[in-house]
Amino acid sequence: MCDVLIDVIRLGGEALEAEDSLLRGISQKRDKHGGLLCLELERYYQFIVWKSLLGTYHAEIERSREGGYLVDLVVESAGTEHIFEMKYWREETSSRVNSDIRRLRLFGNGGNLLVFSANPCEPKGQTDAAIDYLIGESPTPQIGPPVSCYRFLTKNPRGMPFEFWFAGWHIPSRQD
Repeated sequence: MCDVLIDVIRLGGEALEAEDSLLRGISQKRDKHGGLLCLELERYYQFIVWKSLLGTYHAEIERSREGGYLVDLVVESAGTEHIFEMKYWREETSSRVNSDIRRLRLFGNGGNLLVFSANPCEPKGQTDAAIDYLIGESPTPQIGPPVSCYRFLTKNPRGMPFEFWFAGWHIPSRQD
């Protein structure tokens, strides 16, 4: 199960970084700054990840699941469906992320949580602190460290260096 999650983080992370590089190049030609952080749109990030998976997996976005829930992404591998919720986290609280954790725990096989975010490069350690915050604020039983985290350097629209990150957790069902 974690192999698919690791693949999703790697493939999605590489695609996000490539899109950021493309957007930064376009911005530089216009004497502007910024890549992905010029477009802080959760659905856009989700689309980039979904598109990156199509060469390797059968993947669908916004698909209905058990209980009538609409999930952000379903990836099929070796006859198994892997459920994903994706969240662009930029708030000061973890409530939206925690809501997805609770929802993923309702599925019979659990699911996977993917989080997009970005932190200023200075002072150092802000990305690790943000991930630790999400872990510490997660509902009981708390999530552990992410299975994988893809990071790359970028700039915000004002030209400040940022670290964009894309992390993933497997969230077991309540029955596990």
